[in-house]
Amino acid sequence: MIVTLLVGSMCAQFILLHAALSDGGAQVEPDYYARAVDWDAYAKREGASERLGWTAQLELRGAVGALTVSDRDGAPLEGVEGKAILTRPHISGGGIERELEPGSGALLFALPEGTRGLWDVKLELKGARGERFTQTLRSEW
Repeated sequence: MIVTLLVGSMCAQFILLHAALSDGGAQVEPDYYARAVDWDAYAKREGASERLGWTAQLELRGAVGALTVSDRDGAPLEGVEGKAILTRPHISGGGIERELEPGSGALLFALPEGTRGLWDVKLELKGARGERFTQTLRSEW
């Protein structure tokens, strides 16, 4: 009876240990100090983006992401260009950078192949008159 309890306890501990280590272990955020020092500039950029009143919506079209950018009145914006940086929110490190290409009323970018799950899409856009806009969207595909 005691041996059974000990073996059962050991098995449970190994299962828990495997579950704790199977996600890649501890994650270290790259350039954490440099980003902390740059926090005021980051907050200023975010505030400027918010004052523009633009909104971006992400639609998935098969293996392509389609972004529609609108002004504060809801009218679609023309002449917007930029990039999308795709990151996994649970994994530290650099993301996948995609240039946005105009097409069929939206800005298009290729989705990563074979990597289903939750993604953050950080947009860095430039308007036709030089306006800068940033926004992060979270989506699952």
